[in-house]
Amino acid sequence: MTPLIILLIILVLILNIYLFSKAKRLSIHILSLFFLVVSSYYLLLTPSVYYFTEEWYAVNTNVKNYWDLGMLMLLVHFTFYTIGYFLFNNTRHLEYDFSSLEARSSIGYLIEKKIFFIFLILYCIIFLNTLSDGINLIDIFLGEHGGPTLGLKGGSYYLQNFADSLIALLILGFFFKIRRQYMLIMFLLAIPLFLILGFRYRIILTIFGFAIVYFYDNPIRPIVFVKSVLALLVFLYAMLLLTHNRAAIFMQEFDKISYDYKEFPYNALLHQAKGSLMDFAMYRAVDKNIVEIDYGETMIVYPIIKAIPSSFFKGGVKPYPSPQLKAIDTSISAGREVGEAVTSIGASFFAFYYPGVAIFAFATGAIIRKLQKNIGKSTYSFMTSISIVLSLFMWMTRGYMPGFIDHLAYMLIPIIILRVISLRRVYK
Repeated sequence: MTPLIILLIILVLILNIYLFSKAKRLSIHILSLFFLVVSSYYLLLTPSVYYFTEEWYAVNTNVKNYWDLGMLMLLVHFTFYTIGYFLFNNTRHLEYDFSSLEARSSIGYLIEKKIFFIFLILYCIIFLNTLSDGINLIDIFLGEHGGPTLGLKGGSYYLQNFADSLIALLILGFFFKIRRQYMLIMFLLAIPLFLILGFRYRIILTIFGFAIVYFYDNPIRPIVFVKSVLALLVFLYAMLLLTHNRAAIFMQEFDKISYDYKEFPYNALLHQAKGSLMDFAMYRAVDKNIVEIDYGETMIVYPIIKAIPSSFFKGGVKPYPSPQLKAIDTSISAGREVGEAVTSIGASFFAFYYPGVAIFAFATGAIIRKLQKNIGKSTYSFMTSISIVLSLFMWMTRGYMPGFIDHLAYMLIPIIILRVISLRRVYK
C-alpha cells in the first residue's frame, strides 16, 4: 500500500505546482513553495527511501507494521495543507507594494544603521550573558576555551536565545539591501557564534531566509537556475562539513576539522530527516496502549511553563520533560539523551489524535496563504511572514510547540524593535 500512497502524495505535490504555475509570478506563492519543498524533504523522503531499503527501525522500535498508516498520515497532511492553502482567495489590491525592490531601496538606506546597531546590541547582550557564566566568547573563537559549547546558555537562557534574533536581522539586511560592509560584519560575527553554539538550524534558517528573498526577487531563468544549483551544492557541502566536524567545532579542536568530501557522512542526508519514523513509532505506541495522547497538554500548557522562570516553581525545578517528550522516549525505547523528536504531524496526533493531523495541516495551509497575501501590505510585513514561516520549519521538523513559540518570539523581537523606532521616519 505504501507505494500507492507515495504516488498519491506526489500527485498532490504536482497539483500544487500546477496551481502555482497558473499565477502571473511564482513569487505570489513563494512561501508555500518553500514550505512544500522543505516538508517534502524532511517529512517524506526518508520514509519513502527506507521503505524500499527495508530499514524499519525508529531507533530501537520496529515500526514496519505501521508504515502504511504513517504514510497515510503524510498523505492527509499534504492533502489538507493544499485544501487550506487554496481554499482562500489570494487577491489583494495594494495601493503601494512595500515588498517591491523600489520600495525596499527607498527604505533600506533609512534603516540600515538601525539594523546594524540592533544587531551589535543583541550580540553584546549574548557576549555579556556568556561572560557572566565565566565563559569568554573570544577564548572560544580562538580555540582556547577547551570545553564543549553545545547548547551553551550562559547566565540566562532567555538572553542567550537572542542568537535566534540575529537570524532575523541577517535576513532583514539582505531583504532591504543594506550596504555590503554592514552585511559582511554581521555575517562574520553571527556564523562563528552559530557554529560554537552547536545548533546548525540557525545557519540553515538564515540560508533559507536568503533563498526566499532571492527567489522572490528573481524570476526563474536559466542563469537563476544554474546559480541556484551551484548554491545548493555549496550548501550541501557546508552542511555535510558541519555534520562531519560538529564535535570538533563545539570542542574548538579546529586542527581536527576535515574538509575531505570523501569522508563526509552522506547517509546523514536521510538520517537527519527521519522525524517521520518517530511519528510511526508514536502511532504504534498509542495503538498498543503503551502511551496515551495528552489532549493538547504539551501544546497548550508547556509553552506557558517554558516562558515562566524556574524560580516560580517548587524547588526551582520545572515539571520537565513534557508528556510528549516522555511519550517519544517510550515509543522508541530510548532515553532523552538520544534527543529524538516527532514532526508536526506526530505532535498533532499526540495532542488530538487523528483529527489533529488534518486540522493542523489545514490550519498551516490557511496561515501561509494569509502570510503570502500580506507580504506587501506594510514595510515589515514580508519580514514578519518570513519569520513565521521559518519558525514553522522548527514546528514541522521538531514538532514541539513550546520550542516553536519560543523561536518565533525571538525572531519577531528585532522586527518589532525596528518597527517602533523607525516607522514614523519611513512613512514620512
